[in-house]
Amino acid sequence: MSDFSQKVLQNFIDMFFSPHIEKLQKQGKLPKPFLVSMAQIVFYPDGKPNEIRLNEEVKVKVITSDGKDAWLNQETQESNISRLNLDPEDDPNAGHVTMINTGNGSWFGSFDFLYNKDKAIQHLNAADEFISGAEYALNQKYWRLFSDCMFSAKELISRSYLLLSPDEKYTKKGSHSVTHSRINMQSKLGNIPQKYIQIFNKFRNLRDSARYLNGDFQFEDKEALEYLEAAKEYHAMINDKMHS
Repeated sequence: MSDFSQKVLQNFIDMFFSPHIEKLQKQGKLPKPFLVSMAQIVFYPDGKPNEIRLNEEVKVKVITSDGKDAWLNQETQESNISRLNLDPEDDPNAGHVTMINTGNGSWFGSFDFLYNKDKAIQHLNAADEFISGAEYALNQKYWRLFSDCMFSAKELISRSYLLLSPDEKYTKKGSHSVTHSRINMQSKLGNIPQKYIQIFNKFRNLRDSARYLNGDFQFEDKEALEYLEAAKEYHAMINDKMHS
């Protein structure tokens, strides 16, 4: 989520809002001229068409520079605004662009192009449980349980990252193989540190041995602890991405 430069804001006005306003004016649904004080696009991740809102249709929560919540009104000063969030009643998995006219031809805007954040957070919460399970297994030297928990934690964290990009098919059903393939591609592109995905690959390969007794294995405590710490780091990295 971030502030927009005036140039970027103008691009959104030209690409989305002006054509929408002109269309409604031709339909007789808006007067000419039409003064815009607020504008918003909501991007839905489930195939639902994007929604454009104008003025009183806009649903927005203002986060002030001191980190507090506020509601937009005539007394809201531009200098006090840190960012603009979607209304809590909106779809928590939607992305958005929200802009307010601050006068003198200037606009203030924020965006959030991360989709499925609520779903991603649920995956991270589940991953945290498996990390706790892996930590318990390490202390007890239950290496099969440790391996299985590590695989599940790494896969859930990876899936939470992949959910942040709009892909309706993957959102509804992302298989083990698709998750593995896509997160490895993200690592090759430099978006995810390779060490995290290499560990994911390791425990994916050990899964049959761990769960179905197709081989014996064990870890040195130091080695297992390094894997566990890497899982915690991976979890923290994706969590920070969603809240930055």
